[in-house]
Amino acid sequence: MKLRGETYLKLEKYNEALTDFNKLLELEPNDYLALELREETYQNLEKYNEALTDFNKLLEIRPDHVLALRLRGEINLKSKKYNEALTDFNKLLKLEPNNYLALRLRGETYFELEKYNEASIDFMKIEPDNAMLRLH
Repeated sequence: MKLRGETYLKLEKYNEALTDFNKLLELEPNDYLALELREETYQNLEKYNEALTDFNKLLEIRPDHVLALRLRGEINLKSKKYNEALTDFNKLLKLEPNNYLALRLRGETYFELEKYNEASIDFMKIEPDNAMLRLH
């Protein structure tokens, strides 16, 4: 069922994939791979609240799951939940201090919060020569 669901996901048959992942999670509610796949399916269906629910469950099971932290942070950033996004990016950067994507995303979050000094610090770590251009 997991492989079939993954195949549906690759074929962009999201509703069929969702059916398989739901069945899998009924049998094994803590199957983190099935949660990852279902959350990806929800994102493709633009069901962000459902994706957030799966991210929360996944992070209960595996709190150091960097991909889940990044993706949940991105959804929070898109949803203008800046403090929640910042929490995820900070946790991620504790696990991977040199993660450039996380630094960029945290910088963007600081920028949205009008914390320009903090944003500049993150952008400087990524592109020291272009950080000030980013703020204009």
